[in-house]
Amino acid sequence: MLCNKFFIFFILAVISYNLYKRWWTWLKCKPNFTGKTVLITGGSSGIGEQLTKHVIELGAEKVVIAARNVKELERVKKECKYPDRVSILQMDLSKPQECLQLAQDFAKHTPIDILVNNGGLSMREEFINCDYTTCEYMMNTNCLSHIALVKAFLPSMITQKRQGQIVNILSISGIMGVPVRTMYCASKFAMDGFSKALRSEVAQYGITVTQVYPAYVQTNISKNAATGTAGESFGKVDENIGTGMPVEKAVDIISKAIYMRRPEVLVGKAFYWWITKLAFLSSTVNSIAGDIKYRSQLKVMQKAKEQ
Repeated sequence: MLCNKFFIFFILAVISYNLYKRWWTWLKCKPNFTGKTVLITGGSSGIGEQLTKHVIELGAEKVVIAARNVKELERVKKECKYPDRVSILQMDLSKPQECLQLAQDFAKHTPIDILVNNGGLSMREEFINCDYTTCEYMMNTNCLSHIALVKAFLPSMITQKRQGQIVNILSISGIMGVPVRTMYCASKFAMDGFSKALRSEVAQYGITVTQVYPAYVQTNISKNAATGTAGESFGKVDENIGTGMPVEKAVDIISKAIYMRRPEVLVGKAFYWWITKLAFLSSTVNSIAGDIKYRSQLKVMQKAKEQ
């Protein structure tokens, strides 16, 4: 009996020590991207914009920002501390084949150390009201184009032996189902599964895969969110986003996770960490949380529309 108690105490002590060590290491971490070449999709606004500015300040040798809106990319470049280190790549993530060809051509002359798949869009509509073209658009933009970029840059990461890193900015909607985000969840779940499977395959080459799961962050994600009709945007900053985590704080967490090559990090309040874990372990919790979220999301959407 005494032996069993000692064993349990020993296991708890080891777990506690490792958790403390992990927390202390995180707290003291000072990210440094000196000499790194980073490609960030969705670099014209939100997390992508702030991450671009942040890694430049933290010493990145070159940052390539990709998006459709060249004018906004030019603005971000000018606002960076060292604009001469920033390059622009026009890219439409809704067209995976074009993204694949563009990235393959780019990879021939520019080796990438860190690929950040950040671009994409959310949605604000019930599935019953969505055109199928919206479904295709969401999967292309949030998943297939990112897979295309991984396909394009992975060979050079392997052959050049630069210990590359693939970073996917996903969402807590890639961990648990969130109503009124059906195709957003589908695309994020797909990307999450792809990347977790890929992680084991590329580890032998010194390449790591980092999954980032933001909760609500103060960006234009709800304003730019898709509706049921392809090409239409929600056009409003809803209450959840408006009261979310400041983008600067979110990017500070993300940059630490990238620098430390963490496999996964959740960006948000402790509540979201617990609810996603519980939902993963229990289908009952997942269903209850989904029902509650469904009602609350409809209210938030209606309130935003009335503004």
